[in-house]
Amino acid sequence: MDTPITKGPPPSLAASFAVRHDGENLPGNEWVLPVGEEVRLVISMTHESDRVCLTEFAVEKAEGPSGQTARVLRRDETVLREGRRIYEVTWDGRDEQGSRVAPARYRLVATLQTDAVECGASNGAVEGYGLGQLDVSGYDGR
Repeated sequence: MDTPITKGPPPSLAASFAVRHDGENLPGNEWVLPVGEEVRLVISMTHESDRVCLTEFAVEKAEGPSGQTARVLRRDETVLREGRRIYEVTWDGRDEQGSRVAPARYRLVATLQTDAVECGASNGAVEGYGLGQLDVSGYDGR
């Protein structure tokens, strides 16, 4: 006789985020900011479970599959336990090679690698979070 499959609750998320621009809180993750010469954001991350071994903020093209990074804005390999951490990130609409990206909308994403036991172990989890969108379609100041 087959054992019935039962669903449990979804796993708890490792972190929550709040994003500020020019001193204003941006609502949820549905915001869109234009990028001129540069956009500066302050990101508050509250971590609630396990330990975070890697925190990375990047931009990727909003249309199409996720994971196609245009530029990594910040990478932090500091091991974090529960608590709150503040990051400041800036983006000038350029890719990793320093060239202006194609006019489009880009997602600001956070990727966390978490591990309950030991950082660097292969049993950790990778979690991705969409934080909002940055629009470079209206800037022509190359």
